[in-house]
Amino acid sequence: MSGSLAFASLARGSGKSVCALNTAALLAKGGQSVLLVDASPKEDLSNFRGLADTGVVLDRNGRMVMRPTNVEGLTILCRAHRMLCDEAQRFQQVETLRKLEEQFDWLVFDTPSKRDAALDAVLSLARRVVVPVQGNGAAYEHLPETLQAVLDAQFENTQLELLGFLRVETVAPGQATGAARAQESWEFLARAYPQLCLRAAVPALAEVRQSFADGLALVDSAPASAGASAFHAFGTELRQRLPEVSLPEPAAAVPAAPAPGAPAAAAREAEPR
Repeated sequence: MSGSLAFASLARGSGKSVCALNTAALLAKGGQSVLLVDASPKEDLSNFRGLADTGVVLDRNGRMVMRPTNVEGLTILCRAHRMLCDEAQRFQQVETLRKLEEQFDWLVFDTPSKRDAALDAVLSLARRVVVPVQGNGAAYEHLPETLQAVLDAQFENTQLELLGFLRVETVAPGQATGAARAQESWEFLARAYPQLCLRAAVPALAEVRQSFADGLALVDSAPASAGASAFHAFGTELRQRLPEVSLPEPAAAVPAAPAPGAPAAAAREAEPR
């Protein structure tokens, strides 16, 4: 297997699921086989619109199913959280995931927003972790807990590496609680740990939120959108740090349509040259 990457944060609504989905789809569109593991209790990724009707059952209760998607190369392991939290099945499921590492180029993990057995299991398996940080005060309040979970996991999993913090603006500027304090916290992180603060950021765009609500990967459903470009920028930064990352060529941005009634000259100016 080439690699494994977990998105982890103990702050709710930090953007872990949307980042995991779009990163996994981006890697798959780059020609790599990817297993996206839905280890979140919300099971958002298990409702991905492009899931096949059938799949491979991995537990005796028939709940944890590995299902292909309409994104070539992307498979989703659905409803893994409850199995990883089931004390009677946890060891078996962790071993199953270890064996699956041999079948895919990448394993990408979505994780719960609380410290539980599923999060510990994922961090025992992953080789890299990215911490999405939302632009509000609550996200930074939970950051020490998140980092402690990663540090604890590194005692057992010596291959686990913190790749960095990814800023995720999942709400519009001015709408986040404690936004000013969050900005100060991010600036502090950037000064104290510049190598860990990723340059890429997921913007507060309605298309990012809507595509996820619709069960779609934005990099696949709207590859020329501004949101998809942001995930491409994140992928490019990953590739700079991890040579095994393979990415598709970014789609050309779609120019904005001229306003109704705009003169022909303005319309021509909007055309790509």
